[in-house]
Amino acid sequence: MPKRTLKKSLTALLIIILAGAAVLIIIARPPLWVFIFLAADALLLGVIVYFHAKTTQYRCPACGLLFKISPFTDFSSPHMPGKKLLQCPSCTQTNRCPTTYPPLTPDLTKHRRPVDLIHPRVQSQLSRVLQKLPR
Repeated sequence: MPKRTLKKSLTALLIIILAGAAVLIIIARPPLWVFIFLAADALLLGVIVYFHAKTTQYRCPACGLLFKISPFTDFSSPHMPGKKLLQCPSCTQTNRCPTTYPPLTPDLTKHRRPVDLIHPRVQSQLSRVLQKLPR
């Protein structure tokens, strides 16, 4: 579906939802706690979608590219358990891309000394500074 058509569809859906909410407010006159509850739910949903979009990566089955998506795309694209219908930014094919989760912490098992955790350029600068110090 082209982006222009998707934007028009989502705009129309938002207008229908807002019009329905306005009619509900005028006719039913719900108490204030209903609005507070709905606002808290919407905020919680936004936080969950944002966190999911920032911590999840997808792999294109066609070209193998590993990529991330925006929170809006994460919220609006159809999905199945472990897969999401996405367009690859590299090959532009639309596929059900499998979900992958990057490690939250670096793998420290391959490092033997704390010095190995320092970037090589910083290591060389540090060694030059240490050589210049008097003993």
